[in-house]
Amino acid sequence: MILRREYGATIEECFEEIASGLEVDAVALWSLVSDGWYGFRLREDALTDFVRRGVIALLESGAKPVIGVWRIATADSPIQVRPGWPPPHDWQAVDYGETTRAIADAIVEEWLASGGLPHSDPRGLWFALPSFIRG
Repeated sequence: MILRREYGATIEECFEEIASGLEVDAVALWSLVSDGWYGFRLREDALTDFVRRGVIALLESGAKPVIGVWRIATADSPIQVRPGWPPPHDWQAVDYGETTRAIADAIVEEWLASGGLPHSDPRGLWFALPSFIRG
């Protein structure tokens, strides 16, 4: 059994904790990768497996893969950038396939093709519940 170095949680407990955050906000792929890399000190195949399992856990919790799309201000709806919620963007769903496994495999393949590092782009892929997704 592998335990998270900060507080001794198992990988399964980590996935449950990450998924519980979906009720509040979207969860970033880079955050999941960082948990495996830094929290559990996983590398190579073990990190890839962690990321795939984490993506599957998020999908099974009802999340969809999304990207942030900046809102466009109009005369009727000006955007005021200020600290706090909501951020000046909306979540837009990204289609990676039909089944949970196909979606997870496509996301992991894309992450590996980008270098498979824990320092992913925060502007990249996130996971959000349908209630956070517009359009």
